[in-house]
Amino acid sequence: GCSLPTSSTLTVGGTVKAVITRTRVQRSAVGIGAGNGAAVTVAHSLVEGATFAGVQAGNSAPSVTTRLLVTDTVVANSRIGIFGFGGNGAGPVRISAERNQVLGTAVAPPSSYGIVAEGPGCADNECVRIIATENVVTAVFNQGIAALPGTTVVASGNRVTESGYGLYAAGGELWTIGNNTVEKNGVDASGTTLKGLR
Repeated sequence: GCSLPTSSTLTVGGTVKAVITRTRVQRSAVGIGAGNGAAVTVAHSLVEGATFAGVQAGNSAPSVTTRLLVTDTVVANSRIGIFGFGGNGAGPVRISAERNQVLGTAVAPPSSYGIVAEGPGCADNECVRIIATENVVTAVFNQGIAALPGTTVVASGNRVTESGYGLYAAGGELWTIGNNTVEKNGVDASGTTLKGLR
């Protein structure tokens, strides 16, 4: 069989484009990161044991957009699986997460959060936007898919199971047309800003 090239961390910053594919990242603070205007694609990779975030996109620069596509990737036993953060006057962060597996052990730490957006200081919930499609989030200790202040998360066709919370909105907006499978969590759905959930 094929083996994946291995790294301890991969970080891309500034207004550059990068494609990271068929790569294994193990035991780092952040497995793969995009920041301050970078456009990064992560595909067919494995990220294990990140003490902060497995795959993340952030922004502290005011006039650029950070973009991240994560597809067909396994993020296992990281404190946060896929994380978007911005706000406080920075430019927007846009993440598309498609067909990934975010796997935990249902204990904290590690594996405390699945797919999370956070944008403190953002008044319109548009500082960070995550489109989460057909991901599997299993056995994370806290929130499976979460929209925190300053963010919008659009969730479609995901499966969230055996976690503390399934879909979670606290200060941000979580939109769904009701086609996610959310079951066997401590609380399947929580938050007053859930939109279109049925």
